[in-house]
Amino acid sequence: MELAVLVIVVFLLVATSFLALTYWRILHRRRAAATEAISFTFDPSDVLQQDSRAYFFGLASDESDDSKFDGNGALVLSKHVLWFKPTVAGPALRFPLSDIRRVELVSPHTTKALDRPLLRVWVLTADGDDSAVWYVHDPDAWIASLKDAVS
Repeated sequence: MELAVLVIVVFLLVATSFLALTYWRILHRRRAAATEAISFTFDPSDVLQQDSRAYFFGLASDESDDSKFDGNGALVLSKHVLWFKPTVAGPALRFPLSDIRRVELVSPHTTKALDRPLLRVWVLTADGDDSAVWYVHDPDAWIASLKDAVS
């Protein structure tokens, strides 16, 4: 009986270790892809702020749309544009700085459980005003950089 319990415990430890290593490798590859997308798209001297692990909660205009995209990706503030490229799939979002109307920190998104402030950017689009929300790792620095860039 004791041997059976020991075998089960060892199996569970090995399986958990394997899953953790696999998860780490996937995250590492996604972060590397995001960093590569940033360096491919932007001259380093143009980048004011970047986060290769940003989480995009979507556009306010997409709230009722079944094709709404949210997820991880690379967020870049350059001298000319706020840019987000999803890690997995989807086109990059580009917001010229001249179209950014307001930036603010907001409480966690109502559909997600998160206890940190989120970055909300209000933009002018072809369809009117819209807003995008991201989790970034230093929201205060993003707010300061965005306010400086659009002023």
